[in-house]
Amino acid sequence: MVLTCALVLVILTGDLSGIEAQTTDAASVSHRLKHGFRNLDSSYSYSMLGRAGRLVARIGQWSRPRGKPLTLTENDGRAIRANGTEPTATWVGHSTFLIQLDGVNILTDPHWSERASPLSFAGPRRMIPPWLRFEDLPPIQAVIISHDHYDHLDEATVRRLARAHPAAVFIVPLGHGSLLADFGVKRVIELDWWESVTLGDLTFVCTPAQH
Repeated sequence: MVLTCALVLVILTGDLSGIEAQTTDAASVSHRLKHGFRNLDSSYSYSMLGRAGRLVARIGQWSRPRGKPLTLTENDGRAIRANGTEPTATWVGHSTFLIQLDGVNILTDPHWSERASPLSFAGPRRMIPPWLRFEDLPPIQAVIISHDHYDHLDEATVRRLARAHPAAVFIVPLGHGSLLADFGVKRVIELDWWESVTLGDLTFVCTPAQH
């Protein structure tokens, strides 16, 4: 079981001139453990035996034919980079979206690597290439990370973003800040359940989610 934070964007208007966080009193929360979070749904059960059985059942599926690849529309990013006002959501792949609101460019779970794995030669491979090249991204002001599985938090991509977009603010669940700092990110905001952060007039809210 993995408990994650789903970061919800409440759309207002404005720029990213100010950052203001609304925090929760640590002593008043019941979902925190020493090294993680507690599932507050007493009806939920996912034992280690159940996890092992699910993993074994999936082994035979890894080599199954994937079918015909999706057809992608060519996109060199020019229209996206020129967009300053039109609200858009561009799917890059899996959970990676480029969201544009009032001139603010936001990435969700950025992943441009070939595999979702700590190894470059093994692990789940990408089914299709990213719909937008990393080099064609507009300036990124905010990055949302939902949780730290390899298909949502990709070290290589985060390091590229830290170099190419050093002013970007990374908004992440509680406990992920030190990891991103190790990846070279300079601006990180950690949020607990139901905490929020306001960047200009955009408000991001961290809500509990069950993976």
